Amino acid sequence: MKKPTAFSYSKPIHILKGEQPIGKDPLSELEYIQIRKAKLEKKLADLNVHIRKAKLSDMSRIIVLSERAYQDLEIKDLVTAYDYYQSITYHYGLVVCLNDDPEKLVGCFFNYAFHADGDKNCNLKRLAIDPDYQRLGIGRHLFEYNQLMAKEVYGSRIQTGLIEYFSFASICLVLNKMGGVIDFITDEIAEYFLGFSFVIALDMNNWRQMEISQDALADYIQTLEESKDYIIIKYTDKAKMIELCTNQDFKIAAVLQAGKLTKQNSLVAFSNEILQVKLQ
Repeated sequence: MKKPTAFSYSKPIHILKGEQPIGKDPLSELEYIQIRKAKLEKKLADLNVHIRKAKLSDMSRIIVLSERAYQDLEIKDLVTAYDYYQSITYHYGLVVCLNDDPEKLVGCFFNYAFHADGDKNCNLKRLAIDPDYQRLGIGRHLFEYNQLMAKEVYGSRIQTGLIEYFSFASICLVLNKMGGVIDFITDEIAEYFLGFSFVIALDMNNWRQMEISQDALADYIQTLEESKDYIIIKYTDKAKMIELCTNQDFKIAAVLQAGKLTKQNSLVAFSNEILQVKLQ
């Protein structure tokens, strides 16, 4: 496992969807958080669900939900009932419930907050969406709502977590929807587990500009010099992913879906210069 490196970054505005100018905002951060949370709650209400903090009385249903969501994945047992207990008791977890059946849980997100190298971090323990309610946007809304809560409640500066290298949907969510960047890769948690560690900046600039446009990404890449400014690899190429994640000069920052530039779903790494990476 490569030792994690703390860093800050900024994705090129040319690849972002609905880009907004970065600079002084008329809203305070707290005002922005409250407004954005309300918008996400409305989006969830339109799907006939609502979000709330998890309680210890939810434990048995959370375990059932997690088992359903991760039943076909090798990491299904990496998060235990005790992990959920710790998050609920000492940190926080969120659950998504049906409006017309509040006892029915269809999603959950668990974090723990900690300090590392002077940073206030929140680390993802588990995001789970019931298979019957996937592909509706619930996971994305829940992920963003969690970021806002982490900033509001704990003053967290970054979100961290692990995702399996072959889970393309999760990688796409983290990199293309939530503004994340891959920090390092690990295969030492368990013999069968190879995962990406990601970092997401929790600030207004990232929240307002975190979604990547596939067309804009493809167009922008064509203005750059391959191997110098960017590297594209198939997301199924395990050996090249490991090699790329140990390259100190590049960071995986985007997913390029099959179509305009590549025939297969791929990962895009930009140079530290392009990403304005500042190692700490």
